[in-house]
This record gives sequence, structure tokens and C-alpha cells, in this order.
Amino acid sequence: MKIAVYHELPKGGARGSVNEISLNLKKRHTVDLYTLGIHRGEEKYYSHTYSYKFIEKKWKGKNWRVRIYKDTIELLKLYILNKKIASTIRNRHYDIVFVHASKYIEAPFLLRFENKNKVFYLHDPYYRYVYEKELRGIVRSGFSRNLYEKCMRVIKKNLDYQNIKKADTVIANSKFSKRLFERTYRKKA
Repeated sequence: MKIAVYHELPKGGARGSVNEISLNLKKRHTVDLYTLGIHRGEEKYYSHTYSYKFIEKKWKGKNWRVRIYKDTIELLKLYILNKKIASTIRNRHYDIVFVHASKYIEAPFLLRFENKNKVFYLHDPYYRYVYEKELRGIVRSGFSRNLYEKCMRVIKKNLDYQNIKKADTVIANSKFSKRLFERTYRKKA
């Protein structure tokens, strides 16, 4: 079987899990990685690796021009890049597209685009600061800043929700994640 693996994960436990799962799949299948940025040393986990350049702006909490750029232009660029990657995957005729989380938005835009057998692997239950009631009410200083934050959370929640709805299958890493996912997204895992 030909499997395309896609993620936008930073270094850490989730990415380590993706690599280990892929290494085990590689014993019997062709497993190709599609990702953003360069991930040196991870080639051994995959049959082939395809890295796409995506330069994100760093925001440290002070420069609101950068924040607005990240919430608009950067998300649009990510959407366009995911569309290009999805097209490449589709043209290479994979049997399964194994999609993992995004560090930019929980469920990647890649799920929106036509491909057969899109499987989303759920590392974390959901996009916490967007969905959890306890985190929704955090008030920022200033009316305009608070209004902006609330609007962006609604927009990101909608984007995430629309992306996850396009997954053909969702696999959760635990019963807890499965229950929380099903309650949040109203979709079976």
C-alpha cells in the first residue's frame, strides 16, 4: 500500500509518535512524508520525504501588526500551500493520506481538498483555547484587543471544524480523546 503522511507538527512527542507509527508502517508499505520545513534526521522513518518551505512570522505578544498578519495572510498562505500539497498527493495516487495535527490550526487545511481515504490521527482532543469554555472567557486588556481575540477564536474554531468534517476517518489515541472529540465535533472517531 502507498501511504502519504502529512503533518505541521513542531518537535516533540506528537511528531515522535508520527515517526514511530510511520517506521512501523514502512516495514510493509511505502510511506512518504509531506511536511513544512526541514526535518533533518527523520528520513529513516519514511520511504521518501517531501518538505515544503513555509516561513512564519514570529509573534512575541507586543506587535499587533504581526499578529494580524499571522491571523490573516499567514493562514491564507498556509491554505494555498496545503492545496498545492494535496494536489501533489492526489497526483501520486496514494491509497491513504494519514494526516496529523497542525501547529497553526488543529486540523490542517489539507483535509479540505480532494483525496481518497483521508485519515486524521488525533493526538490531542481538540484546539483547547478555541473550544474550552474555561479558556473562552479570558479577558485581554482593552476593548478592541478583547473583541479581536474573541473574533479570531470564532474564525479559527470554524476553520478547524470545517477541516475536520472533511476527514474520512478519525483515529484517536485514547478512549478519553475519542469521547472528547465526538462530543466536540459531533463526528465518530
